Amino acid sequence: MSGEDALIGLRLVQYAGACLLLGVPVFLLTAGRRLSLSGAGVLVVAGAVATASCALLAVLAQTAVMAGAWADALNRDALLMVALHTGLGLSMLVRAAAAMAVAAAATLRPGRLRWSAATAFGLIAVGSFAWSGHAGATEGVGAMLHPLADALHAISATIWFGALTALTLICRRPEAARDPATPEAFAAFSSVGTVAVATLALTGLVNAAFLVGVERIDQTLEGAWGRLLVVKLALFAALLSLAASNRWRLTPALARAQAKGEPRPAFDRLTRSLTLEVLIAVTLLAVVAVLGLQPPPVHA
Repeated sequence: MSGEDALIGLRLVQYAGACLLLGVPVFLLTAGRRLSLSGAGVLVVAGAVATASCALLAVLAQTAVMAGAWADALNRDALLMVALHTGLGLSMLVRAAAAMAVAAAATLRPGRLRWSAATAFGLIAVGSFAWSGHAGATEGVGAMLHPLADALHAISATIWFGALTALTLICRRPEAARDPATPEAFAAFSSVGTVAVATLALTGLVNAAFLVGVERIDQTLEGAWGRLLVVKLALFAALLSLAASNRWRLTPALARAQAKGEPRPAFDRLTRSLTLEVLIAVTLLAVVAVLGLQPPPVHA
């Protein structure tokens, strides 16, 4: 396995872990207040540990890529140079430390303090991704704006996808179909999701302005980065379609079915839609993991 292949895999695991360490606490603080998610602490700790460990392993893989051989990944001088003297390495160390702080917070006594602390450290962990990608290399007037937009982009995506995961697990409870809190949680999640989607769209435009530029827009589809971007946008559009259906059609249908005492068919349709949404989200994360290692038009 090449160093770049390893980086893609490690990035994907970090993204997935970040969804759990930030998205689940945010969901439990907002949409999931009236619902219980069995093993929520274990889920958040698992995501945090996966993110931290893969961030540290990514430092080794990045050293191997920059040095040209896996054998050099354990070279003390090369490793310290990447870890402590590059924005990429420092962002990974910050991510690992913040993720472990999330894991520690998740072991506190159940309550708002537990998930508030996890959210605070999770924002740091996820925000650090901005300095591990193309935004971290931006110079000049965009040196602050681009990383900030990229950080908000990552935070919005992880909150959305992590909350989707939490909702999917909650729907596996035997009583979920008849629990009036289930459609209420979906409706509350939609409010959080709307903010996340709006932020994703706005920050995505900012990122595109920096990575493509008006003068290179005709070159977008010429390289692998542009083609992957089209795939990413198509998956995002599919997620939006499913989210709209869940919010405006399937969730109200479940509430009506519960009132009539026959919730199972409506609940099953909503659960299938939610599961498909999670699968598309995972696919999108995989595309983003590859996309981050491809040179955009502005760098090509």
